[in-house]
Amino acid sequence: MNAFSASLGDYWHRPVDLVAWTTILPVGEGERMLFPGVLTVAIAALAIASLNPNSWSARLPRPKTWAWHVGLYAGVLALAVWCTFGPGVVGPYRVMLRILPGMDGLRVPARFIVVVSMALAVLAAGGAAWLLTRLTPRVAASVALVLCAALVVEGYGGRLTMCAFSPAQQPRQALNAWLRASPPGAVVELPISGPELAPFTLEYQLSTLAHGHPIVNGYSGYGYGLQDFLGGPASPLAYTDELPHTLRGLRQLGVRYVVVHPSRFEKRPGFRWTDAGPVVEAIDRAADQVEERRTLGEAIAWRLADIRVPPVFDEGAWKKIESGSLTVSASAMPDRVKYATDGDVLTRWFSNAPQRGTEWVRIAFDGEKDLAALRIQASRERTGDYPRWLLVESESEDGSKTTMFDDSVVAQLIVGMVRDGRTSPIVIPLPPNRTRVLWLHQRGHTRTWHGSVPELTFWERTPAAR
Repeated sequence: MNAFSASLGDYWHRPVDLVAWTTILPVGEGERMLFPGVLTVAIAALAIASLNPNSWSARLPRPKTWAWHVGLYAGVLALAVWCTFGPGVVGPYRVMLRILPGMDGLRVPARFIVVVSMALAVLAAGGAAWLLTRLTPRVAASVALVLCAALVVEGYGGRLTMCAFSPAQQPRQALNAWLRASPPGAVVELPISGPELAPFTLEYQLSTLAHGHPIVNGYSGYGYGLQDFLGGPASPLAYTDELPHTLRGLRQLGVRYVVVHPSRFEKRPGFRWTDAGPVVEAIDRAADQVEERRTLGEAIAWRLADIRVPPVFDEGAWKKIESGSLTVSASAMPDRVKYATDGDVLTRWFSNAPQRGTEWVRIAFDGEKDLAALRIQASRERTGDYPRWLLVESESEDGSKTTMFDDSVVAQLIVGMVRDGRTSPIVIPLPPNRTRVLWLHQRGHTRTWHGSVPELTFWERTPAAR
């Protein structure tokens, strides 16, 4: 069989587009699949064609149970292909998802391809039998050999490229020994890869057995927010001015060690450079966050300073402001402003242009408020549109303005996505204020990422809440 990569479903059971399952698709979030090959499908089609009574003759009558067996496996084939599309298509998968215990644990609906392959194999055997019985023994033997050879040729996947790997991890021994002797704390190793498999990620995982620290990096077939963010195209690691804020967020999560492997930065997709120099220099400039720096073999390692972890924002301690009492306007796309407070993180207001430092959103309340906090919440797919620098201004009834926040939100974003586990919230506590109008100014710059507000939520201090 030919080894192709297909994404017919995905592990979050999101709706997918109908795609011909014989199409070669790029590696995505779905499982790596096995396409059975054109020849197998063609021979199986002969079996289905043999259901026509005219395909048999008096000399070669159709066996009594032939139609039953071919029809049964043709039905199994159709049903299994239907199930591979997952719940994004109306059909049996949705029904099984609701009523069968454990069905929601099937990470990749496309794994029904196993049943598809079984049905195709049986049908292909039937098609071959139908064909060969119509030939003379000598010709049938020759055709059988040709079919077998064609299956082998079609199924050849090419030479396998193996990555050399030494379990002894000689180049890492000094690094692992230093980490093993160091105080507890998590480790992040750079470069970091997102949900796709990278050979160095497996080395990072194996090394945990030697140094004993938990790591941010890892591969299991599942993606998770923090690693996907740090290893993805919107990674703050690609912008040296955001790296100190990234370190601050990681420290709040318990990350104590950062390790950079310069040789592995070459040709790393998603980064603006092909060497680790800018990352190393940016971490060195954040000296107030570092307690120790070591060069251990080819790796450079830093032990980060402890940090006071801010308390988790307690929504129940304050009064949530209902979105119906807000009047929202923005610097662009006025027809989309309503989506910033519609309660759905999958809809959003956006600037329709890369961030240029001039984007703003204005929120008018139905009276003066003492705002306790604001939250900008995005889906995991829209994390890249986070504001690179956020200025929050309070405007009181008399028109005077007060700056309540003027900083990067990377640290809040990193902490939020780990604590939430499903979305990417940025929660910003606010000092006591008297706010009639709140201004959110985006002051950062990006090459491609839009200014975006998927969902805004506000809380206020009230006498009862205090």
